[in-house]
Amino acid sequence: MDIKCIKFQDYKCFKSGCTDNIKPINVIIGKNRKNNIGKSSILDIFEMLYSKREFKNTKIILEKKLTEEDILKVFGKSTYGGGIPNQSVEGNIVVDSISTLDMTLTYSNYEGTINKDNTAKNIKLVLNESSKIKLTGDSYVTSLEDEDASYSNIDFNGYKLYVNGVAIN
Repeated sequence: MDIKCIKFQDYKCFKSGCTDNIKPINVIIGKNRKNNIGKSSILDIFEMLYSKREFKNTKIILEKKLTEEDILKVFGKSTYGGGIPNQSVEGNIVVDSISTLDMTLTYSNYEGTINKDNTAKNIKLVLNESSKIKLTGDSYVTSLEDEDASYSNIDFNGYKLYVNGVAIN
């Protein structure tokens, strides 16, 4: 696992903390060689990550630069670049405020919520006439290209789809 940074909140003696510039080999030294300042707690975080242990009321955020190889391991070549050809996909799509998503459905089905908190920097949704989506919550995109101008391939399911802030239904 090639981790660049770990951020944590409310963990043992730390209100919040961050480990920057993690390298393959790291040395942790306490200020003035004192005990009880969190050296072992930081090592516990690494153990928790690798052993999948859970700690209540602790929020840990991993920051990792994704390589093309990492993306292909998860999505495979058929979905690389945001395209989803000839597949059925379920789940909620979450995109943060500094990220963008180009999502192209080609002869595919999607069920879920897209950007429900309306936080994404940019989301482009492209549907060919044979693709279908079913919303499970209000969804927000910045642009929509749908070959079906009547949007009959979108099952709004009682929810709204907002395109650049305007509901299309």
